[in-house]
Amino acid sequence: MKITTSIVFALFLSGSVHAQIEEITPPKSTLLNNIALNFFGDGSIVSINYERLFPVKEDLLLIGKIGIGYNSEFRLCLWGSCNSPTTNYLTLPLHLSGNLGKEKHFYRLFHFH
Repeated sequence: MKITTSIVFALFLSGSVHAQIEEITPPKSTLLNNIALNFFGDGSIVSINYERLFPVKEDLLLIGKIGIGYNSEFRLCLWGSCNSPTTNYLTLPLHLSGNLGKEKHFYRLFHFH
């Protein structure tokens, strides 16, 4: 009798009920944070970017990306020589997009640069 009572009591404690708690979780294969090194992309020669996925609903993701990069002026000197030095630029790539879908299949609703 003690063993049966102990088993029932252990099973009762091991289960949990969460009522009215809606937790939005992205697919398990999706990483929420991403840091990337970009070469010849986002308007720069080299840039480092941080990307974050924000799950809004089960099938809606907002994605934000911000970074910092370096670019140099590009000149074609077809008529004469280019004696002046090139100008260097600091770039700040910024992206915001919204995706609708599940698992591996998404439709991009909007994308801002």
